[in-house]
Amino acid sequence: MLTSRLRHIMAEKKIRDISTLMKLTKLNRATLMKLYDDVDVSGIRLATIIKVCEALECELNDLIVYSLDKKA
Repeated sequence: MLTSRLRHIMAEKKIRDISTLMKLTKLNRATLMKLYDDVDVSGIRLATIIKVCEALECELNDLIVYSLDKKA
């Protein structure tokens, strides 16, 4: 299971809203909101995640956390 930590990183970097992140990344609101709300993270392209990491100056494993899905 993939989990997004975008909300936490934005708080740490004092980025207050998605609009600011949109300007930094040149990505659309819907994509960023999926990461922000931690919805369907596995469906987001790696290139998109890398672009967010570059804008936030963080590592991929800071933004996306993988854990085993214990439901199976």
